[in-house]
Amino acid sequence: MTQWKRIKESGARCLALFGLLIGLGSFLGCVCAPVKEPASLSEIPTNEVMSEAAAAENTEAGDPSETVEMAVADVDVADVDVDMEEEEEPPSADPYEKRNRKRFKRNRRIENCCVDPLASAYLDHVPEGMQVGFRKVRHNLGEPLNLVNQFFQLRFVDATVSTTRFCVNTTIGLLGFYDPATRMGLERVHSDTGETLYRYGVPKGPYLVLPLVGPSTARDGLGTIVDFFLRPDTYLLTPAGQVLFVGGEGVVRKSEVMEQLEIMRRNSLDEYAMIRSAYLMDRMSWLRGRELTDEELDTLLYFE
Repeated sequence: MTQWKRIKESGARCLALFGLLIGLGSFLGCVCAPVKEPASLSEIPTNEVMSEAAAAENTEAGDPSETVEMAVADVDVADVDVDMEEEEEPPSADPYEKRNRKRFKRNRRIENCCVDPLASAYLDHVPEGMQVGFRKVRHNLGEPLNLVNQFFQLRFVDATVSTTRFCVNTTIGLLGFYDPATRMGLERVHSDTGETLYRYGVPKGPYLVLPLVGPSTARDGLGTIVDFFLRPDTYLLTPAGQVLFVGGEGVVRKSEVMEQLEIMRRNSLDEYAMIRSAYLMDRMSWLRGRELTDEELDTLLYFE
């Protein structure tokens, strides 16, 4: 009972932290919105001032036709200048590229020395049935995370499915090693805190390479931290067990994409740029592939 009480208290603190982070992210998204300042006198194009002076001289000379032509020319030039000023280049999506490349090289060295050999051994020596079972256990442990995020996204049908899947697979499916819920028509619907922050209008921020984690953004990096505290294994395992579990999960994930990454690396001149583009494109297409309905959007404060 004492352990269960600790788990309930930790879960309550995590939910409070989750709500605080969403509110903070939404507030920062509003505060950081760019505000266009009015142009100062020094920013007025020189040709506009010269055209006004010429128009004044022509008016004093008594030539109204030349004044009208000059005014028309003045408007056209001014419009062109404004359009050119508005077509500014967007800010870089990777302002910390130099630091990111250093972290990327360190992560790559760790992968070459430790992760890749373990992932290869896992693929070669673990039976395929066991690999599928481990993948299902990992997915089952993520169902509470899916449930919480779907609840905050007002996707109550998906939240009900995630709850039912977790109960069925944890009991009948032997902690998720089997997946009877899918055979019952309850398909898994993945969700995470990064998606929830996206739904509430939190900007993705700059691209980041996190130590040992890999490609991310400021928004998804924050979501990764919250996701860690929403997983049940965080509270059920000891610190040593948690390190082993997270390390094993990283090896399993790497084994699932190892072949695709190798093909992409062979066909790329810049591995860092290739990984960055692939991550950003895949992440954004996944976020926008399951938009909320109009009624759900109206209930949210901010959305992209």
